[in-house]
Amino acid sequence: MTIIIPTPLRPFASGQDAVEVAAKTVAEALDTLTRTHAELRKHLFTGEGKMRSFVNL
Repeated sequence: MTIIIPTPLRPFASGQDAVEVAAKTVAEALDTLTRTHAELRKHLFTGEGKMRSFVNL
C-alpha cells in the first residue's frame, strides 16, 4: 500500500513524498507508518487517538 505524504508533513517522514507499507487494512498501514516515522503520529492523530480532521484517507 502506498501512502502519499503531503508536503508539510514530509520533514516528519524523512523527506519522502510517499511511503510504501505492507498492510491489509488502512488502520494497519497507519500503524506501520507511525511506527516507522514516529514524529508523524502527533500530526495525524489527536491526543485521544482520533484521526485529525484534515487527514484524507
